[in-house]
Amino acid sequence: MPCYPVVMSSYRDLKTSVIFSANQFILRFSIYITIDLLYWRDIKQTGIVFGSFLLLLFSLTQFSVVSVVAYLALAALSATISFRIYKSVLQAVQKTDEGHPFKAYLELEITLSQEQIQKYTDCLQLYVNSTLKELRRLFLVQDLVDSLKFAVLMWLLTYVGALFNGLTLLLMAVVSMFTLPVVYVKHQAQIDQYLGLVRTHINAVVANKKQEELAKQHERFVRALNQTMREKSQAAIYINDTCARISSEREDVEIQRKHVQETKEQIAKQWAEYLLRKQQLTTQIDEFKKICELATKETFKKKEELEKLRNRMTKIKQTVSISTVVLSDHNLEIAQLQSSIKEWEEKVDEVTNACKILENKIDCESSAVVPHFNVIQLGSQPMENLAEKLHKVNLENKELQEKMHAILQQYRIVLTEEDQVFLQKRKLHDEYVSTHDSFVNQHAIVTGKETEEELMDTLPHLHLAEEEYTIKNRRLQELCSSLTAQKQEETLLNNYISHVTWDFSRYVENMERVKEELKQARDQESQKVKEHFEILKNLENEVYLHDQKADLLLLENKRLKEYISYLRNNTEEYRAGQDFLRHNSSDLSWKLIAQHVLYCCEGEMAFYATIAATVPSYKCKLSGHSIKSSHSEQ
Repeated sequence: MPCYPVVMSSYRDLKTSVIFSANQFILRFSIYITIDLLYWRDIKQTGIVFGSFLLLLFSLTQFSVVSVVAYLALAALSATISFRIYKSVLQAVQKTDEGHPFKAYLELEITLSQEQIQKYTDCLQLYVNSTLKELRRLFLVQDLVDSLKFAVLMWLLTYVGALFNGLTLLLMAVVSMFTLPVVYVKHQAQIDQYLGLVRTHINAVVANKKQEELAKQHERFVRALNQTMREKSQAAIYINDTCARISSEREDVEIQRKHVQETKEQIAKQWAEYLLRKQQLTTQIDEFKKICELATKETFKKKEELEKLRNRMTKIKQTVSISTVVLSDHNLEIAQLQSSIKEWEEKVDEVTNACKILENKIDCESSAVVPHFNVIQLGSQPMENLAEKLHKVNLENKELQEKMHAILQQYRIVLTEEDQVFLQKRKLHDEYVSTHDSFVNQHAIVTGKETEEELMDTLPHLHLAEEEYTIKNRRLQELCSSLTAQKQEETLLNNYISHVTWDFSRYVENMERVKEELKQARDQESQKVKEHFEILKNLENEVYLHDQKADLLLLENKRLKEYISYLRNNTEEYRAGQDFLRHNSSDLSWKLIAQHVLYCCEGEMAFYATIAATVPSYKCKLSGHSIKSSHSEQ
């Protein structure tokens, strides 16, 4: 199993390589077939192909594309249907079973694989992308020369389109494809000869044009030299002026740089002061923050304690409410019993108090009478005041006596009522005793035991109830004392919380003041920093402008130097060209002299030959002269 993917991958690689080699073989085979067709190596096959192409193009010139396709399809269908009918008739006559006549062609696999489609689409994509890029380059004038050439070609194609139709151009292209290669193969030597003559003529014309262009360039160079010499003198003057300007501007730039350094030092000092102030403020802020944090922690602790106390208060209140409910039940029972007793005791106390007051007043009046008489005898006070006072005292005494009589009457009435109630109770008690005695007589032994047992059972419950009542009273007293203590603690805590909140508010106010001061200081520092930065920016811009001016001047100086060097090179080339022309002219003059000498020698030789033909004694002279002429030629 682990070897399966490796085998599959190798199989796929082998399959792709086989397909690629098959495609290459098909392409090469198709190229060879097209070459054979174009060079008429198989005349029958090329004639069929050429004739079919011509017939199709001529039919397209006469009819539309749809009609031509329809006629061709009908012709093919008529041929195949007639052939199928003919074969089926032959099979029926000969009684053979050969099957479908186009079985071999039907079984052929003509489907394109996905890889082939991908390959052809990739090729088509490459061609389309390249054509689109080229058209974009031409239409958007990336290269002016290429776009102008393309414009000229399109202009020529307008004339071609006006002269010829597209189908005629296709006909001409097909005819030239099938005729020009054969003509070139048959008349290759003559065509190459004529092409060579044309090339030589073109080269000669081009050489003449080049010579004319060189002469024009020579004139231009001479004129340019004169202009450059003039410009050189002007440039030298301008360079001197620019150097003076550059020196003055450099001095200004140095002064500005010094000023910038001074401003930077001032900014650094202010920045250091700002940092120190900032550190101080940060330390103060940290201290205030710590104090605030401690205060907040203390407040949170106090809040937690208050919440605990409140929880305890709620619990105590719940217990007190429960105990008060229980006590109220007991107190109601006791109050109902004691209310009647208190009423009678109050009435008795009032009567006794009234009696005591009357006795005291009587004693006071009796004691006050003796000194009054003594005063009268002495004549210290008037008698009228004493009479009025005695009259008032008598009136009050009468009122008190009346009240005493009324209270005594009420007391007697109450006593009579109590006697009546007591008598009623005695009657009820007697009745109860009589009924009880009768009942006891009836159920003497049983009821006595049961009542004793019930009383014995109820006695411990009564003792427990009394003990619980005493315990609850003690708890009530303790709770009341604890409530008072907690109320005092609550008041103390409220006072402490108010003090803490006041301190906290004061700290917060101080914090807000400090924050406002910090904001003001930061705003002032930011404004100062902005002003310094603006000054620095202005200085930097000025320095940058001066640097740009200096760079521009240096660039102009470099350009002038390069132009001067270019002019020097041109002058040197011109001088070298003049020297070369002089050398060539001297060589040509020497050649002319040599040719003239040869021409003279040849004339003399001809003269001596004629003489030698007439007179044989001149042969030796002729031979010597020929040797001299050969030496001269050398």
